[in-house]
Amino acid sequence: IGGLSLGPSGFPFYGSDTGGYRHAPPNKETYMRWFSQTALSTVMQVGTNSNDLPWALGKDKVLDPEVLDAYRMYARLHMRLFPYVWTYAKALATDGRAIQRPLGLAYPELGVHPWDTYLLGDHLLVAPVVEAGVTSREVILPTGAWTDWWTGETHAGDQTITRDAPLDVIPLFAAAGAPVPMLRETIDTTAVAVDPSVDSFGNDPGRLFVSVSPGPQTTFTLYDGTEVTQETTQTDDGRTVSISVAPGEVFIQGVVIELYGVGVGNSEATVRSNGAALSQTATRAEMPSSDAAWSWSDSRGGTVWLQAPAGPQSMTVNLANADD
Repeated sequence: IGGLSLGPSGFPFYGSDTGGYRHAPPNKETYMRWFSQTALSTVMQVGTNSNDLPWALGKDKVLDPEVLDAYRMYARLHMRLFPYVWTYAKALATDGRAIQRPLGLAYPELGVHPWDTYLLGDHLLVAPVVEAGVTSREVILPTGAWTDWWTGETHAGDQTITRDAPLDVIPLFAAAGAPVPMLRETIDTTAVAVDPSVDSFGNDPGRLFVSVSPGPQTTFTLYDGTEVTQETTQTDDGRTVSISVAPGEVFIQGVVIELYGVGVGNSEATVRSNGAALSQTATRAEMPSSDAAWSWSDSRGGTVWLQAPAGPQSMTVNLANADD
């Protein structure tokens, strides 16, 4: 509530003490629900007056593998979303729009103003679980289509759905078709690092990663000028997803596209980049480090991984009618 109120009031960066400074230590459920939410905010920090850490929780300082694994996943997600969030941060100087946006402010036509649902930027909808013992919750989806970040299932907007939410899952949806720019999966920090074992954006921005599902034409322009556009068109046999990338000043080493939610029956999709057919590798790990290629994964509702080298890119993916 503090963060969603402060953002539109001119204080765009807000972080609560994950776990709670008062009344610490938190129990396991509270702690896990809390850090999944702060991961999807402008500031993710841990701070309790009992010095609780993901690997030393509670008065007995317990190392719980479930807590640590989930924290690691969400901390990495928070770090990977840097290009997305920083784009909105840089835009503050000209548009003054809150980065964390109350749902009722972003979509006043809904006629509701829930305190427990918000947008992170224009394209990510976050619906934290805020009640003890609850493992599902209702989520209000605004106009448009929204793709479940975890499962790849796309839902029509203008409705309320019920989303399962086990302890390690926060309901998170992306606007269908909207590119979400990210850092590589191994990233540890944005700061310059002197330890060679620390993967640092400050040392090497690396390739741009983009997570996107099929949907209406949408362009995302990053803070460095990079433009990523996705457009899905219906064909007689299925759909064609077109993705173009025009590099900016920072992300100049190529791009990796994670096109998810395409349907599990598309493992034999036809993929082209700059007009040339791409070769398919059995797994993403086998994709060559620099050449253009693609691979398939059943994760996130069916995922086409595309990899392209430096320079402007125009990619197309021909999909069969989805097998749901």
